[in-house]
Amino acid sequence: MKRINLIPEEPFFPLKIAYQRAIVYPLILVILVYYLFSFLEYKKELDNINNSIISTKTEIQNMKDSITKKTSYIEKASVLEKEFLSVKEDYEILKKNMHIKTILTYLTKITPENLWIISISYSADNDKIINILGRSLTKEEIFQFLSNCQNLARNTELIEINNEGNFFNFHIKVDSVWQE
Repeated sequence: MKRINLIPEEPFFPLKIAYQRAIVYPLILVILVYYLFSFLEYKKELDNINNSIISTKTEIQNMKDSITKKTSYIEKASVLEKEFLSVKEDYEILKKNMHIKTILTYLTKITPENLWIISISYSADNDKIINILGRSLTKEEIFQFLSNCQNLARNTELIEINNEGNFFNFHIKVDSVWQE
């Protein structure tokens, strides 16, 4: 035998549809408002993050520009330093040449008439020694030249004198610090 249920089924929600709508619509509205405010908060945070990223990019670009400027200054300083060293070397050469000019001027003034200077070697090291090789007709002129050198320079010494026929060859070593 089959059973038939003549009692209608109870609705899933015991409330009437009008009450259900009165509860559900405001609830949906509250949830939508909640999500809207949450979205606005997240958008505000996202805007802050984007602004922070933009400012950080600007700072990075400023730092890159600063580094580029400093690099160009360093390159210019390097070029100037090289030029300075070149000028300094030129000055040292000029100073050395001026010293040689002074030595030659003094030697011209103190050389006797019958004495010839054959070679002059100059050591620009710390010793600053001048080696003079020459020839003369008499020993007296060699000694006069040696005496003149001693009057103008310190540590003058006669290294050798030898006779070659009618001439006397000599070698004199002079400290190049000339006294005026």
